[in-house]
Amino acid sequence: MQDIDGKGNWVESRLISLEGTIPMVHRGVEYHTPITVWLQVNYDNYPPTAYVVQKGGLVLVKDHRHVGGTDGKIYMPYLSEWRAGSSTLRGFLDKLSELFGNMPPLRAG
Repeated sequence: MQDIDGKGNWVESRLISLEGTIPMVHRGVEYHTPITVWLQVNYDNYPPTAYVVQKGGLVLVKDHRHVGGTDGKIYMPYLSEWRAGSSTLRGFLDKLSELFGNMPPLRAG
């Protein structure tokens, strides 16, 4: 996969991909949102990059506060304020579940 380094240059990078669903509770009902999470080999030093996946007739909610554009990239304070050594993948997923429970990123197409 290609990525951009700190100087704006395209570089090849090795990434680990995790695919699955994240549970969330919205209005008392549990849903499972499909996501893909990309981790750099030394991910603890850098936040994961994650995307909501559109499948099964579900489409992205337009103008979602934490999911951008048409690619489903996830944006949230936990990622932008990532701290190596204290931020964790589990912490990210827990916070994501909470955020999506308040504002689901997918709707029926």
